[in-house]
Amino acid sequence: MSAAEFNEWIAFDRIEPIRSDAAAWQVASLELMYLNAHRDNEQRSTPYTLEEVKMFHTPAPAPKQTAEEQLSMAQMITGQFQSKVKPRK
Repeated sequence: MSAAEFNEWIAFDRIEPIRSDAAAWQVASLELMYLNAHRDNEQRSTPYTLEEVKMFHTPAPAPKQTAEEQLSMAQMITGQFQSKVKPRK
């Protein structure tokens, strides 16, 4: 994979994240088993829940982009394509 293609994937991931929510639930369930196995009953009498653990794996919402930021991103993306286009003679 070239650096230009890698940059395209990074730009795409910023627009449409390539993540699996299922993976976050899987990791959270493993952490849940560990936490409850090592939980001190005197400090916390009730077991942890999956929702409590999962909240640490949920990514924060992306901040809203300004028009200037969107234009800058579009120029960066199209600049990648322009470098591959050869002018006609």
